[in-house]
Amino acid sequence: MRTVDTSLASILSMFLDYSSSLFCKFVAVVIFSPAFAVPGAVIFGAVWKLGRVYMKAQMSVKRELNNARSPVLANFVVAMNGMGAFPLQLALFAATNEYFAVTVRAYGAQERFSNTLVKTIDNYTRCARAANNLTRWICIRIHGLGGLFAASFATFLVYGGSATGNREYDTQTIGFSLSLVRCRGH
Repeated sequence: MRTVDTSLASILSMFLDYSSSLFCKFVAVVIFSPAFAVPGAVIFGAVWKLGRVYMKAQMSVKRELNNARSPVLANFVVAMNGMGAFPLQLALFAATNEYFAVTVRAYGAQERFSNTLVKTIDNYTRCARAANNLTRWICIRIHGLGGLFAASFATFLVYGGSATGNREYDTQTIGFSLSLVRCRGH
């Protein structure tokens, strides 16, 4: 419960901060050059679609990642508790009806523990790599669209105003507008 209370508030705060900042910057860009309202909306739609695709793919990858993480942690818990049954199966001592604990080193359990751990870590690594690649996929596309928008906006501000016969932009307006649309990578 503590995780939900602390994490949810900070994530919601960051979301609202980024959303309001993005909206204010977009409005400022549109005020200085109204011609970029349509390209901005197109870029927004493309990013929205990419986000929907990412969220659909991420849900199943996250589920697999959590399912793959559980056996890795369970094997460590079993080893630390001294139980030799894998995965988390306890052998019942027939005579006294008590749990029968086997240490990892006894009766060749060390090799079995090592083999089980390697298999579960391999599975977890596969899932973690897929999750990381999915995050890279969305980052590359969003940064590419942001860069395309910034480059086309800069080209329009520098060359487009005088070529189309519209008002020319002064250097302060160009600098301010470009500072609003600059791409920030992580």
